[in-house]
Amino acid sequence: CGACQRMKPHLETIAAETDATVLTVDIESHLETAIEFGAQSTPTFVLFVNGQPVKQLRGAQTEQSLRDLVGRYNS
Repeated sequence: CGACQRMKPHLETIAAETDATVLTVDIESHLETAIEFGAQSTPTFVLFVNGQPVKQLRGAQTEQSLRDLVGRYNS
């Protein structure tokens, strides 16, 4: 989607500048994954800590809000 495409550079920057691993999933190709994590709108961001989902954000986000989220759990 358009919002997803606009978020891509922010995600790439965060992945390059933090210890976070960033993975994107095309929900049209992987519908079962979208259902598993409750992605009812796009984009949906799911933050994992130690392999477990701990936070979910829906809709476009600012780069700073994503950095803040990663920083909150990366201490």
